[in-house]
Amino acid sequence: MKSNTQKAPRVSIISISYNQQEYIRDMIEGFLMQQTNFDYEIIIADDCSTDDTGKIIKEYEKKHPHVFNSLHRKKNMGAIPNLMEAMKHAKGEYIALCEGDDYWTDPQKLQKQVDFMDKNNDYSICFHPVKITFEDSNETSIFPEDVSNLTLKRLVSANYIQTNSVLYRRQDYSQLKDDVMPGDWYLHLFHAQFGKIGCINEAMSVYRRHSRGLWWDARKGPTLLYQKHAQGFLALFAHAYEYYSHDKTLAKIITSNAIALVTALLEDKTNNSNNAEEILQTQPGLVTAVVLSETSENNLLKVNNQKLEFDNATLKAELGHRDAELQNIKASKVWKTVESYRRLKPSVRKKGIIR
Repeated sequence: MKSNTQKAPRVSIISISYNQQEYIRDMIEGFLMQQTNFDYEIIIADDCSTDDTGKIIKEYEKKHPHVFNSLHRKKNMGAIPNLMEAMKHAKGEYIALCEGDDYWTDPQKLQKQVDFMDKNNDYSICFHPVKITFEDSNETSIFPEDVSNLTLKRLVSANYIQTNSVLYRRQDYSQLKDDVMPGDWYLHLFHAQFGKIGCINEAMSVYRRHSRGLWWDARKGPTLLYQKHAQGFLALFAHAYEYYSHDKTLAKIITSNAIALVTALLEDKTNNSNNAEEILQTQPGLVTAVVLSETSENNLLKVNNQKLEFDNATLKAELGHRDAELQNIKASKVWKTVESYRRLKPSVRKKGIIR
């Protein structure tokens, strides 16, 4: 249904695209086939594509001028800044996401999700399973297979919500972070602060896996992704810690994820120690929380208004022979702590948290 220019649409469909000319039509057709009793707008933020992606989007804009409210970047911003900026342009009560190489398959998808959210005001997220297809084989699967335990604890542990399945209740996006990786997991954790997580157990979209996709390497396990996108993951965990550090259980999960990341980073033979050190120093608060996570119950780690506070003298006495400020913890010193954690928790490194 075309959006009415006299009033805000109920749903803003947000997509980002970059050089996806072979996929973008499928995505747009999935939007336009939606059968709804409400208005929606389509915001495609094309990140200065160098192929025909932008031309194809403009072709649809001419045919459906009252639906599209797209953004054509003049300079490449990068996927995450592009997405977070596009979120701020949304006018709808609800926000639906779909990336340029994925597509929706059910014409009732938006209607079903909006109906659910309208009936459940205490929910901030509604998603559904998706069908995964692989470019290099006939392999298909459904993600997630298990939709019986949709807890915040599970979401903090691992991302079980695929981007092109989610519908959010719109929040204030003025403070969204764009230094994170992956962006969808961050957005899920951000929105989960404001309500419950709901699921419609029907596969209503397709998530394409192909060699040009950002998460193609995910099948090789989380270690490679951690090494490849270490700074973004560290920022993700740091922001999640800000949101949920008041909950001891969630804080422990986040620091465990950070330990796995730090371990992978310091074992990366392609990174020199200075690079690892620089990455770790971008989030000193989280690194400190990792170091102190096992002694937090002894009042060495205190959380007040979701900000980390610590007694510097007590910290130095506990760790011993630490002559640097906490903000300048060296990678080698963190490594000693991580090594001790690995002996205590040998399962941490094997924990896979990427879909």
